Amino acid sequence: MMSKLAALFAAAVVALVPMQFPAAFAEDKSGFTAEEIEKSEVKPTISLPKITITEEEAKKSPNRRISLTVEGASKKFATVELWTSFDKRLQVSKDSDGRPSAEKGGSLQYFNSYLCASKYFDTKTKKITDLNGVRLIASASGNYGVDGELFSITVKLPSDVKAGDEFPLEIVDVERDTVNNKYVNTMFTNQKNDESGKLMQAWVMKNGFENGYIRITDGNTASSFLAGDANLDKKVDLSDALCILQYVANAKRFPLTSQAIDNADVYQRGDGITASDALSIQKLDAKVIKELPESYQK
Repeated sequence: MMSKLAALFAAAVVALVPMQFPAAFAEDKSGFTAEEIEKSEVKPTISLPKITITEEEAKKSPNRRISLTVEGASKKFATVELWTSFDKRLQVSKDSDGRPSAEKGGSLQYFNSYLCASKYFDTKTKKITDLNGVRLIASASGNYGVDGELFSITVKLPSDVKAGDEFPLEIVDVERDTVNNKYVNTMFTNQKNDESGKLMQAWVMKNGFENGYIRITDGNTASSFLAGDANLDKKVDLSDALCILQYVANAKRFPLTSQAIDNADVYQRGDGITASDALSIQKLDAKVIKELPESYQK
C-alpha cells in the first residue's frame, strides 16, 4: 500500500509542474546577459559538503550523511528541481522499494516534495543515465523556502577505501533537450516566476552551485581533526557543546566551518550534527564517557 501511495504522490507532484510554472520558463533557462545576472537582488548558494576523514575512520564508520543546503534565499523561493550526482563508488542508501532513502530538510518544511533517483533516459545516447544521486522536486503556494537543509541522505564508502581517495559530490544541471520528459529541468525560482525569480535562478545556475567531496587522508594529513572541538580552540569543553547547540538552533546566525562541523560530529559519527553531539561532550566533561567520538553510525 505504501508503495502505491508513494507512486501516486510522485505523479501528483510531477503533474503540478506544468500547471504551476509558465511554459516560457521551461523553454528558456536564462535569457539574461552576464551583466543582468550579476545585478540579481538574490544570490543564493546551493552546496554539497566537503568532508575530510582518515582512512582509519572511513573503515570504522563507512556511512556518511550527505546534505544539500541553500543559503541566501530565505523566503525568496517556492519552486525547486535539483539533481545531484555522487561518485559511482559510493552506495546510496535505498528504501524497501529501491528508491533513495533521502529525507526532506527543514528548508522545505511547507513544501510538497518528491525525492527520487537522479536517473533519466538520454535521447542522444538512447540509454538510461544514472547519476547515482538524488533528484529533488518541491513546490509551495508561496515563497516559504528558508535557508538550511534541502535534503539529506546516507552514502556508504567502499570497503577498499584508502588514503588518497576522493569521492566527488556534484550538483548537475540536467539539459532538458537530452531527456525524454518535457517537464524535466533544473529549477530554483519564486512563486510568481517573475523577473526577480528568473534572475535568481540564472544566478544559481551560473554562480550558485558549490560541489563537495569526501576526501580520505592518512592520520598525519588529518591532524587538524579534534573530536568535539566545535569552536576550533584546540581543546574540548562545555563551550563546544554550547557552540553545537547554537548551530543546531540557527545555523545561519551561528555558522561553523567545515572543519568545525567535522569535529563536532561525535555521536553516531557520520550522521551530521545534532543536539546529541553536544550531550556527548557534556558526558565527556562529566567523565561519564572517556573519549570521543562516543559512537559511530553503522
